[in-house]
Amino acid sequence: MMESIKISGLQVFAYHGVFEAEKELGQKFILDMEIFLDMSKVFYTKDLQYSVHYGLLAEFESKFFKENRSALIENAADDLASAILNEFPLINEINITVSKPWAPVHLPTENIEVRVHKKWETIFLGIGTNLGNKEQNLNKAIEKIRESNKIRNLIKSSFIETKAWGVEDQPDFLNGALKLETIMKPHELLLFVKGIEEELG
Repeated sequence: MMESIKISGLQVFAYHGVFEAEKELGQKFILDMEIFLDMSKVFYTKDLQYSVHYGLLAEFESKFFKENRSALIENAADDLASAILNEFPLINEINITVSKPWAPVHLPTENIEVRVHKKWETIFLGIGTNLGNKEQNLNKAIEKIRESNKIRNLIKSSFIETKAWGVEDQPDFLNGALKLETIMKPHELLLFVKGIEEELG
């Protein structure tokens, strides 16, 4: 179980929403966040470099949420969680709640909120191709994977040429594997790599 830091009740005036009035006039949002990280080095060194400065974290959270507008608070919460995990590499996992107390639902509610959970997970991804310049195709795909702000610490294997299996009347394949960390859920990752596959033909 990792240690955690909580920042609760951070009030931010921002311009997220579907309706034009929300985009123009803005409204109050309340942000609650819990981050998880390994603090074992902090405990015996008493050195802040092995933890996360919660003052800087709160400033980043507030600034990002104000400057990056979304129609849906679901997207606002997801984008904020991803940005924090990228900006503060010691954070392994994050829970974020975005509350919208002034949501235009025209009913007597106290609050509307969206909760997002993200975590860096280590995965292994098989890659392969049997069309065109095969090595160039794989290297291009890897570079596009690296560009995502939801992926880090990518390591690639060597490439191995193999005969086609199943449908054998086709060119040999060049195959490899990637080890990486990602905050994407499995289906999101599948759509992401399929998009790269289609883009590269």
